[in-house]
Amino acid sequence: MLAFGEQRKGFKGLRPLNPARRLDSYHQFWSEIVAAEVGELLGLQVPETFIGLNERSDIPFTVGVLTKWFLKDRDIFVRGSELMTRHIENYSEKQHNLDSAIAHTVDIEGALKYWIEMIVFDCLIGNTDRHHENWGVINHSRLTPLYDNGISLGWRVHDALLSENEIQKNWEKFKFKMMLSMTNKRQRISDFIRYFVQVHGIDRSCILTIIDRLDSQQVAALGSQINQVQSTFIPPEYHLTASRFDFMCRMLAFRENRLREIVNQI
Repeated sequence: MLAFGEQRKGFKGLRPLNPARRLDSYHQFWSEIVAAEVGELLGLQVPETFIGLNERSDIPFTVGVLTKWFLKDRDIFVRGSELMTRHIENYSEKQHNLDSAIAHTVDIEGALKYWIEMIVFDCLIGNTDRHHENWGVINHSRLTPLYDNGISLGWRVHDALLSENEIQKNWEKFKFKMMLSMTNKRQRISDFIRYFVQVHGIDRSCILTIIDRLDSQQVAALGSQINQVQSTFIPPEYHLTASRFDFMCRMLAFRENRLREIVNQI
């Protein structure tokens, strides 16, 4: 969970908190860290993600996110945007849609499983940023890990508003970053999941199996791990507060229950 500046070989790079936008970047920073840990608990392919510290004496102290890059030197990486552009005439980001994403990755082994895992993961953490640059294909043979997950877990909710009402509002307003098809608009969770299951022939048990892996005790234990790291290495002004972590846990539990209800009603 912790990496120092001199240990950065193979990492995407330190994405420091922005002092000019400290509140937003501070919350997004912790959402990225916690989301990656939740992804691992769910058994999903997420990049190794760490709290990054740069302690060089010649530059100001920096804390941010370090993500281990998943590409090797000779890998061919095709982002979702490029893949869509190859297959859809005059493509634009507004046309990013589930049907096309599935159709144009159908020949890749395990692709449908990947889309199931991505959709369930984004539902659970409330990720609204799975745009066409945040997934892709490597060497024409496999899909990327689920990267860039920080726009999630109520990251924009102010510390003074960490309530059940905000969790409910976050759920009700949540929409996926992609449409269902070329002719649809972005959809709320219930319509998106229903369409995904019915149109693409998804066995509900595949979704429920992932949801069942979300162990509230294991999630709660992350708080102790984070506290151990931040109390030793991170200035107090950048700490993940107990109230915000509790809010994240309550949000995960709420979204898990609501998603399970939707799937069981299909």
